[in-house]
Amino acid sequence: MLPFIAFAVTWAVYVCLAVVKSRGNRVDGAAVLGAVLLATVTFFVRALVAGTSLDSVFYGAALLSVLILAVTLGDPSLMFDIHQMKGKQFRRLPKAEQAKVRARDRRSGIAQLSFLVIVVVASSLYVSLDWTFLN
Repeated sequence: MLPFIAFAVTWAVYVCLAVVKSRGNRVDGAAVLGAVLLATVTFFVRALVAGTSLDSVFYGAALLSVLILAVTLGDPSLMFDIHQMKGKQFRRLPKAEQAKVRARDRRSGIAQLSFLVIVVVASSLYVSLDWTFLN
């Protein structure tokens, strides 16, 4: 029961923050919610097909949610590149707005790259050191 509670709490916080933070950034909350749901289903299906126990899947999902919240500093919507602005739209924005869009794109890229590097390093360590705490 504890793995499910850990997953449910972290996932709920993650989804709430993703939807709320996406609203202020011209990203549709429904699109972010759809992306989160699709990613969650894909994660669970992939893990269960690989033969991982359900408890391990819950712990793994909770760990990834916490990692994303840490990497994005509480703004998980940075992990999704939804509705990128077209060049013409971008050029029509005032310079101050263009700077905000560039800063958000930069933060999004840094968060995504950091997440990938941490996941690759952590996965490599987990396998190479024969850790089994997620089994």
